[in-house]
Amino acid sequence: MTPYIEGVIHPTRTSCRNCHVRAGYPGNSGKGPADGTTGYSNPNCPDLLAVLRKGDDCFKGVTLSDFAWIIPDRAH
Repeated sequence: MTPYIEGVIHPTRTSCRNCHVRAGYPGNSGKGPADGTTGYSNPNCPDLLAVLRKGDDCFKGVTLSDFAWIIPDRAH
């Protein structure tokens, strides 16, 4: 845990795990306007306190990056 990053830079609305489980690169599987969206406040995964798993429907079209935001943040 990094208190500066977690408490100052990011909006703290949930736990570290619930944020990092959403880390991934967005794609498009053609299922809707927010399809393949990823991020801390992913509109496809609206419940920030839900226990999510990589196979959950809200991750359709997203290439998950094993909890690491550095990968999708630097992807082009």
